[in-house]
Amino acid sequence: MKNKKILYVLLAILLVAGGIFVYMRSQKSKPETLSELYQMNQSDLTLNVVRYYEDGGKDGISEDFILSDEDGKKLMDTLFSATYQKIDASEMGSIGGNHNFYQVEMWNESEERWVNYEFYRNGIVELETIDKETGSDKEFLVKIAEDSLDIAEVEDFIISNSNSPIPCRKPVIYLYPEEEMDVRVKLDYEGELQYTYPAYDEKAGWEVTAAPSGKLVNKADGREYSYLFWEGNNDIEYDFSKGFVVKGEDTVEFLQEKLAEIGLLPHEYNEFIVYWLPQMQDNAYNLISFQGVAYTDSAKLSVEPQPDSAFRVFMAFKALNNDADVKALGKNVSSMEDVFDINLEPQVFETFERNGFTLVEWGGTEVE
Repeated sequence: MKNKKILYVLLAILLVAGGIFVYMRSQKSKPETLSELYQMNQSDLTLNVVRYYEDGGKDGISEDFILSDEDGKKLMDTLFSATYQKIDASEMGSIGGNHNFYQVEMWNESEERWVNYEFYRNGIVELETIDKETGSDKEFLVKIAEDSLDIAEVEDFIISNSNSPIPCRKPVIYLYPEEEMDVRVKLDYEGELQYTYPAYDEKAGWEVTAAPSGKLVNKADGREYSYLFWEGNNDIEYDFSKGFVVKGEDTVEFLQEKLAEIGLLPHEYNEFIVYWLPQMQDNAYNLISFQGVAYTDSAKLSVEPQPDSAFRVFMAFKALNNDADVKALGKNVSSMEDVFDINLEPQVFETFERNGFTLVEWGGTEVE
């Protein structure tokens, strides 16, 4: 009987010790600072970075940056070497407003859960983690010490080390034959097509009946179209050795002048401006460069019958809204005050002449 009592006591001690161990482990798995969480997760991280735009008329638009394991480690080392100060949830409101922010998503393989960090330009970092047992969200707020981390440097690191694709936005193709004719257009694109209108057939391409007015009738559906539209992603490096620095508020005047000088007709450059104006006019400045072979070699067109004259306009631009944007250009300038000192050779154009069956295309991209 006495031995049984001793056995029960030992068993109770083991149960209590086990409970304490489980409790301590659960507490350890719920760190309350970013640095603690990073130390716990750093051996099994997969990283994805998303930049969210909440200003400049781009509310709700996000952009993915996928970092390699090596670059992800470097980013985390940079972020978590900073000095933090835990702040009260009452300061949650200071996060809102017109701020761009980055969300760093960390996937913990062993615990099978995501941990999200949102880094705001005002220095506040919001941590959201999922309680594994209850499934409920758990949030922490910290303030980055102003002298411990330069958010602009982190932003530059993410952009320069990511393999995020660059979108080719709304290239549209106009066809102007001298008389009504059947035309086939095929696109050889070094990237991933996202959208086409009318629908693009990978084997046959677009097959249309084109009229001198530019009207197109698509053979696949019998419907009438004004042009052929496509959009896709690629990782092309565009050339900004020549171009222009233009105030956002001067976008309309600049594009009207340059696109007419290049050779677009009013209805063509008006459609170009209507599409790109909302993405450019609210920027303080834009660095604009019209591309040549960097674009045409990556998006080759094959047209039957072959046009007598073909003209393809593709604009690449970078928004310049702060000192970090200007500094990132790497052109020996570091602030918005020096924006017009950027060493940039202006582009000179020969006006396109239309002869016989003519193909015209325009498109563009914003390079981050």
